Amino acid sequence: MMEIQLAYTFNTDQVANRFLNEVRSGTVAGVSARLYSDSKTVKLSYKVLQDGGNFDGRTAALDDMAVHYEGTEVPV
Repeated sequence: MMEIQLAYTFNTDQVANRFLNEVRSGTVAGVSARLYSDSKTVKLSYKVLQDGGNFDGRTAALDDMAVHYEGTEVPV
């Protein structure tokens, strides 16, 4: 297994919390999420098989969700 880590930043802490709550609601399965100390950045992680045989659309789904909340991906 390999762990994928992503982080998104948002304009306000309120928007970051909305995004965090949507992720935690299970909209994208198997993703854990937490709020960074700046309260505007959400860090996400999930595990994938290393064989690479199957496409995993979770990163694309999270990117789309972040765009909906006007978020920007940032380095982890």
